Amino acid sequence: MPALILPYLLTAALSFGGGFYLAHELNAAKVARIELAVEQANAEAAAQFHAAQELANKAQLKALATNRELDKSHEAFIATVNDYRRQLDALSVPVPAAWKSRNGDVSAGDSAGISAAAAAEAELAEAVGRIVREEGAKGDAAGIYANSAHIWALTLNSNSEKKGR
Repeated sequence: MPALILPYLLTAALSFGGGFYLAHELNAAKVARIELAVEQANAEAAAQFHAAQELANKAQLKALATNRELDKSHEAFIATVNDYRRQLDALSVPVPAAWKSRNGDVSAGDSAGISAAAAAEAELAEAVGRIVREEGAKGDAAGIYANSAHIWALTLNSNSEKKGR
């Protein structure tokens, strides 16, 4: 009887071994296909990454150039406003007629017969005028900065709208 079972056992063992080998080969081919697909996906992702990185670098260079242009424009505008301030400072602040004395101008002081109160009022008027000019200059600078920021924001917004965001 063992002689009758032996061919069946041998056939079963060979079938099992062949099936195992075939399954192993199929798995190896499947793994190779998956590895190839992963390598291709990685290569494509790397190409897309480099393309996106190039776009980002170009956008950054463009933004830096725009910022430089904006800074130059800002500096020119500030220079113009400072010129206007210098011209304004060169003008004398008119002293009201009520602060003038019959004997001379308030700036002449007590020796021209001007009362100390009138001289003090004139000095106060001059100080107030100086403060107003200084604060006006600060307001001008803040306005220039706000205008520059507004232009920059509009530029940034128009660039993002062009890209469809």
